[in-house]
Amino acid sequence: IDAASSTQTINISGVNLTTGISVSPSLTNFEVSLNASTGFGSSVTIPSVSGTVATTPVYVRIKLGATAGAISESISFTSTGATSQTLTASGIVGINYYYDGTGSLADITNWGLNVNGTGANPANFNVDGQIFNIRNTTAVSTVAAWTVAGTGSKIIVGDPSLTGVALTVASTFPITTTSPAVLDITAANNGGSNSIILQDAIAPTFGTMHSTSEVHYQATLSTGTTKSFGKLFIDGIGTTTTFTGAPIIQTSLLVASGATMATGNNSGNYLTINNGASVTINGTFQTQKSVGFVSPGVTTPGSGFATIQFMGTENLTLGSASTIVFNRASSGTAQTIDARNDYKNLTISGLDNNKNFVASGTLGISGALTIGITGTSILTTSYALTLAENSTITLSGTNLTFATSQAASWTAGKTLTITGWTGSAGTSGTAGKIFFGVDNTSLTAQQLSQIVFNISSVNYTATQLSNGEVVPTATVLPVSLTTFTGKKQNTGILLNWSTASESNNQRFDILRAGTDKNFQKIGEVNGNVNATTANYYSFMDKNPLGGVNYYTLKQIDFDGKYQEYGPIAVTSDLNNHSLEIYANSNQSELTLFLSSTTANPVEINVYDLSGRSMLKQTVSLQSGFNKLSLEASKLSKGVFLLKITSDEGTLVKKFTY
Repeated sequence: IDAASSTQTINISGVNLTTGISVSPSLTNFEVSLNASTGFGSSVTIPSVSGTVATTPVYVRIKLGATAGAISESISFTSTGATSQTLTASGIVGINYYYDGTGSLADITNWGLNVNGTGANPANFNVDGQIFNIRNTTAVSTVAAWTVAGTGSKIIVGDPSLTGVALTVASTFPITTTSPAVLDITAANNGGSNSIILQDAIAPTFGTMHSTSEVHYQATLSTGTTKSFGKLFIDGIGTTTTFTGAPIIQTSLLVASGATMATGNNSGNYLTINNGASVTINGTFQTQKSVGFVSPGVTTPGSGFATIQFMGTENLTLGSASTIVFNRASSGTAQTIDARNDYKNLTISGLDNNKNFVASGTLGISGALTIGITGTSILTTSYALTLAENSTITLSGTNLTFATSQAASWTAGKTLTITGWTGSAGTSGTAGKIFFGVDNTSLTAQQLSQIVFNISSVNYTATQLSNGEVVPTATVLPVSLTTFTGKKQNTGILLNWSTASESNNQRFDILRAGTDKNFQKIGEVNGNVNATTANYYSFMDKNPLGGVNYYTLKQIDFDGKYQEYGPIAVTSDLNNHSLEIYANSNQSELTLFLSSTTANPVEINVYDLSGRSMLKQTVSLQSGFNKLSLEASKLSKGVFLLKITSDEGTLVKKFTY
C-alpha cells in the first residue's frame, strides 16, 4: 500500500490491423506502460506499422494507493475491427498494522493502523494482505495462541530503525502462520538483534530473516524448513530439535550445552553454512547422513556432501561437553565416520549398517566413545588411540579395533574405562570385543594399567591376549566406584558417589573445572580405608561456576597411588554461552540477553579493570529467555567486567563500552 508493486509482463502482437492496439481505457488499481520503469498510467496505445504490431511487452503493476486487500481487474486489448483479447490481473495490497506494545498479540484491540499502534483495528487476523508489525516494545511473550492467515499476510518482528525486539513464543501459546502467511525478522538498530524464542512445539512458517536476526529453538520439535537463518540457536535444555530439510546459516549456529540438534536420514537433509559463518556445538549433534559429518570448501551445496556443509573454510568449534552422534537408522546404506582429532564425546549408534571410519586421518576423543549399534557389527580403524582425559568406551555387541597404540600419548593418571563387556575373566569377550593391533605387544604395560573394565559396578584390571584383544582380569581394583552423579540444588551443586568395596582408601579429592578443563581441587572427603560393603559419599559445591561445571574424583590410597573418575558435567543456571551484552554509549544503555533455567533474583555488577564498582542492580530473571536494559550513564568509554551472581553461581564476562 506504500509503493507500487513490481511488474508482470504481457506480450501482445497483431496483424492485419487498421489501427493500433489500445490497452485498457481506464484501470483502477493497476497501471500499464511500454517501459519497465517509467511512463505508467491507466492505459497505453501500441501503434501499428503497415497493419502490424510486432511482439511488444506491456508492463503491468499494482499502483501506489491501490485498494488494500485482494484485488482483481480485467485488462483489455482492442483494435478497431480486430478480435479483442482480455486478461485478468490479480494481486494483494498489504496493509500495515502495528502492535501497541501492551497486552496479548492475539487480541485485535492491541493492533492499529498508526505506527504507535493506535487507530483502526483489524477485523481479524485472517484477511489477505495484512502485515502485523511488532516494533513498539523490546520484549513480548505470547499469552494466547495466535494464528495469522491469508495470502500476502505476514508477521514482521522488529524495525531496522529501532532497538531489537525479543519475541518469546511461550509453551502452549504458539504463533501459527498458515501458508502462505509467513513470519519475517528484520535488522535492528545500533548493532542489536531482533529475536524469536520458540518454547512451543509448533513453530511459525518463516519468511525472510536478516543476517543479524536470532531464532532460538527451545522445544522438542521437527521442522522441514529450508529457510535462511541469521543466527540460529538450539538452546532448550533437555530438548531435541530435528531438521528434516536443508536450512541455511548466514551468520552463526550454536547448539547449547544440554540441548540436542538432529538431522534427518535423507540425502537432502543438510545444513549450508555461508562463507564466514560459524558453528559452535556445546551440546549434542546427531547426524544420519551417510557421507559424514562435515564438508568444508563446498561450492554448490547438495546431497553428495556431509551434514554440515561450509561454503568456505571450516569454522567449527566442538565444546568440551559436546557429543557427536552418528546414528543412521537405514540398514541399506553405510555411514562414514569422520576422522577428526577434536571430538569430545563420540557416539556411534543406530542400525547395523556397516558404519565405516574413513581410511586415514586422526581420531581424537577426549571424553567418551560409546558404541550402541543395534545388531552385531565390526568397526575397524587405522588409528592409534590417544588418551588425554578420563574416557569411556561402551560396547554393545560390537567389535572395535584400533591400530597398535604403544607409541601413542597416554596422559599419566588418566583412565580408560570399558563398559558393556561380557564374558569370563582372561578370555575373549562374548558380545563385543576391543582390540589394539594384532598381538599382545601393541600396548605398553603402563597403558594396560590405565585401562579399567567396569562390570556390574565392579572395576577390574586389564590384560591383552595374543591376538591383540584386551580383556578384564579377575583382579578387582582397590576401590570400585559404582556411581558418581551431580545435581543442581538451591544452595549449589551436590555431588554424590558410592563404592561397592574399598581397600587402602585414604580419601577422595574433589576437582572442578570450567569449559577450559583446568581442574582445581575444591575439597576432599575421607575414605573408609577397607570395606567390603557399599559406602555412600556426598560433597556440596557451594559456589559453582556459571554454566557448565566439570567434576573429577581423585581416589588416593595411603601409599600415594591414585585413580581418577569422571569427569561429570553439571550446569548451573547462569551460562556464559547464553549471555550477550550490547553496549550503546550513544544511548547510555546496556542491553543484556540472558537465559536461565529457573526464575530467580540475580545481582548485576559492573566493574572497571581496576576492580572499582561502576554499576550495581538487582533484578528478577524469568525462566527461559530474558532481555534486560540497564541505565549506564556513569560509564565512560572503555573495557569493563560484568558480573552476575545468583544462588546458582557466578558469571563474569568482559565487554567494551
